[in-house]
Amino acid sequence: MGTWNYVVNQQQFTDQYGEGAAVRYAEVIGDIAARMTPGDREGALEIVNAAFDEHGFDMPEMMRDKIAENLTLAEHDRVVISDEFDNVIAEHSLPSDREALDEEDRPHIDPENDSRPTYS
Repeated sequence: MGTWNYVVNQQQFTDQYGEGAAVRYAEVIGDIAARMTPGDREGALEIVNAAFDEHGFDMPEMMRDKIAENLTLAEHDRVVISDEFDNVIAEHSLPSDREALDEEDRPHIDPENDSRPTYS
């Protein structure tokens, strides 16, 4: 897993998409990254288009396609939006499968039947 970095001109981004847009954008990209399958560019583009339309990020199709392509190159567990001076504007971390489940919800091996996980 890796970090997906996106550099923006913060003033232009705010002017175009509104106050707090970089934080919303990081959350949207994080949500997209959590739902994508590495290598599935077409599926990724569908998710990107739907999410951007829903959240008002009116970016050109070529930009959306490039974002989808970049997100499908590898699995990501963190999204960082920074400005042109490398200052972090927004950051969104995705929970790993292990962190997402409480200990009692994780699969455990049943000693009597070790071929199937049980949930205790």
